[in-house]
Amino acid sequence: MFRPRPMAQVEILLLQRDLAEVLRSLARKKIIHLHRMEVAGAEEEMGERFGSDLPGRYAGFTGLLESIMEEMGISRTPGKLLPPGDFPEWESRAVQVRQRLSRLRRRHEEMTRLRLHCGMLNIFLRRIEVIEGDFSELRDLHFSVLRLGVIPIAGLSELSLNVAGVTVYPLKKTGDRLLAAILTPRRQGDPERRMAESGITVVPLPAQLSGSFPAAQARMVTMLKRIRRRLRRLENKMSKLRRENETWLRDRLQTIEAEIRLLKAGDNLGYTGRTVTIGGWVPQRRLSELRELLDDCCSGRYILHHSRARGEVTPVQFFNPAFLSPFQKLLSILGTPTYGEVEPTPLLAFGFLVLFGMMFGDVGQGLVLLTVGVIMRRFPRFRDPGLIVAEVGVFAALFGLLFGSIFGREDLFAPLWFSPFSDIPRLMGASLVLGVSLILTGLVLRIFNGLRTERIWAVLTDRYGVAGLLFYAGTLTTAFFVYRDVLPAAALLWLAFPLVAVFCHPFAERESKWTPVGMLLAEGGVEVLETVLGFLANTLSFLRVAAFGLAHVGLFMAVFAVADVVRQGALGPLWVALVHVIGNVVILVLEGLVVSIQAVRLEFYEIFSKFFRGTGVTYRPLALEPGLERRDRDAR
Repeated sequence: MFRPRPMAQVEILLLQRDLAEVLRSLARKKIIHLHRMEVAGAEEEMGERFGSDLPGRYAGFTGLLESIMEEMGISRTPGKLLPPGDFPEWESRAVQVRQRLSRLRRRHEEMTRLRLHCGMLNIFLRRIEVIEGDFSELRDLHFSVLRLGVIPIAGLSELSLNVAGVTVYPLKKTGDRLLAAILTPRRQGDPERRMAESGITVVPLPAQLSGSFPAAQARMVTMLKRIRRRLRRLENKMSKLRRENETWLRDRLQTIEAEIRLLKAGDNLGYTGRTVTIGGWVPQRRLSELRELLDDCCSGRYILHHSRARGEVTPVQFFNPAFLSPFQKLLSILGTPTYGEVEPTPLLAFGFLVLFGMMFGDVGQGLVLLTVGVIMRRFPRFRDPGLIVAEVGVFAALFGLLFGSIFGREDLFAPLWFSPFSDIPRLMGASLVLGVSLILTGLVLRIFNGLRTERIWAVLTDRYGVAGLLFYAGTLTTAFFVYRDVLPAAALLWLAFPLVAVFCHPFAERESKWTPVGMLLAEGGVEVLETVLGFLANTLSFLRVAAFGLAHVGLFMAVFAVADVVRQGALGPLWVALVHVIGNVVILVLEGLVVSIQAVRLEFYEIFSKFFRGTGVTYRPLALEPGLERRDRDAR
């Protein structure tokens, strides 16, 4: 916590024949963050290591599995990792599954289309079964041709323009479409093409259907039942095919994706003849584990060299306690701290929780948030948000005790500190003190980080470095003593010295002696102006903490006022309870969201902008599973 885990830079030289086993073991242990090796005389072609066509076959295989799983509706949950030695058999079985699935789906689509057509015919026959006559007479009309069709209602008015002499008999309306019997002149040329251009789905009368209208309708009902049974059998076969292959598909997809990651990892290695060099970073505390792993895979056939990791390219491995993990993810919005810098997740968490508590101090609502957060933690999808909700609930309840507020009531117990609405100057002062403390902390961290990664003169003259710290802290301290009449007002003049240092900052940072002096002087003036105005604005910005704290009290006062109005009416107590419940829910949701945004904004803009660059690299060890990073809990 506060510092990333110490890393070691390693280089491993081994024989190419041991590479596959070593890479797989390294990925299984999730121990090394690889970097690209540049070796003199390295081979250009690496396809011979695993077979020249293997990457392409792997890619095609994963595409085939993903296609099958999508058609079967199988989710992409993780499967088991298996030895890839039976890959040719996997390819053969995947092709067979694909062929069976394609046949079943094709037959299912045909039967579905046939059921639709028969359903339309059944509706038509139910309408005409009371008419005497034979069904074959409908197919042998002398002057017209009878068809069934599904017509878009929006294009119904244009049908007569596209198809001359057409007559439409509506049968059933479904949504924006109309099932109808369509009569067209027999001698009209190619009416089906024109109807298709009008968006009409045409169903011709089947030749095998004959007899009286009631008999034809009865046979159609029987046919529909037979079609539905066939559809159920096909669906059962597809369900059985899915059950038989669901686990198999997931496991093979997981395994081949892991093999693809190993192949890509192999592209970052250095190859010379029969040897290969693996380079990367390993946590120092796991060096012995790495040596044991290499001894198991290729004892006596490797050389391991390691040194202390340095530089901005070194990956950063976090090891914060579990209750800080949501704030670690929140920090990733800004980036990753550079290796060697202070890891500011604890500062982010502390500042956010205290700011939220001051703006949302209430015992009752804090306990509600705590309860909601605990419930959310029971669902894996909301585990991290639930932890944040529970933590802000705790701090809101703590500040509620300090402010003497429970669901907006300030007359139930005495505040341990003060009542915000009764002592507004004190609330504003507390907000400023908190803001000044956080800003000073950011400046100290900027100096600490800068001394490790930058030139000393740049840190001394930076407006967020030593000069800025002297100006900001000196201004506050000197102004306080001048206000107390301990020092004369002239004592403020000494603040010109850190401002002169800030003015010289562009000269300390310039990398080329050809930079015009006039430009540097102008930049120095802007630096001084931004220093004075920036620190003033940053400090006053924390007054919004007091403003939102007062707004929290004001919202409760509005709820109480509405409750007093409805108290005198019929069912007064019921309406009062309803107003209190709805008012508290609105305050919890609306103001809770606004206060959270303001807390994040104050930290990111007023504090973190002074010291956090976010240009580091996150430690992502080679792993067989996609998107997983090792979480070291041993030290927790």
